[in-house]
Amino acid sequence: MPEWSKSNGRGQRYVRVDAYEVVVGEHFGSGHSDNAGTCSHAEFLAGRFQDLIRDDHSARTLAEVVAAVRGAGEAAEFQRARAEGTGLAAAWAAIPEDPSLTALLKSVDDRGMDHYGGGGEPIAVSWAGRVWSCWQQSVRVTAGDAVVFEVDPVRNRWGLASDVRIGDVLRCGDRVLVRYSSPFSGHGPLRSVIGRTGLVELRVPGGLVARATITP
Repeated sequence: MPEWSKSNGRGQRYVRVDAYEVVVGEHFGSGHSDNAGTCSHAEFLAGRFQDLIRDDHSARTLAEVVAAVRGAGEAAEFQRARAEGTGLAAAWAAIPEDPSLTALLKSVDDRGMDHYGGGGEPIAVSWAGRVWSCWQQSVRVTAGDAVVFEVDPVRNRWGLASDVRIGDVLRCGDRVLVRYSSPFSGHGPLRSVIGRTGLVELRVPGGLVARATITP
């Protein structure tokens, strides 16, 4: 992923180009201080962020970024990333949609609390002799010492590791839901499937059996 950075005396200004978008931002030493904007390749080539990059970095940096965006269609790294994004979108699209899931948010029996930050603890609901838990981007259901279902953040086919963050695990009757959010702006095919926030129903056996996006 091409990237350019420049010290501004207090932190770092940066520009990144990936398979779908251009990211322009700055940070002051931590992710919490990061402030960035994004646009698609087409939006960038139409002029968005170009003056900002010229002013905050240099005309040379701008020329290099423009060249990287123009060459993105042929770059092998970006071709692989687009193929992966298409595959992830297809995997999510294969999970049946059930808009009625959003109504269950108003009648949950148990709600896990968000424990992100400082290492955190798993978000969990104990029910029916199992523990339904989420931690970072992983989802796991255990019965005693046995793992009966797992979506692993490294190996799962739904892309939870890079594009989705888990916020809650909830129960309504005999149905267990996992709420996710995708804070990245995204201009790839996965965005149109998952939206910015949504729910998946998790059943054992069965795995992820239904999904719904949550309209802001």
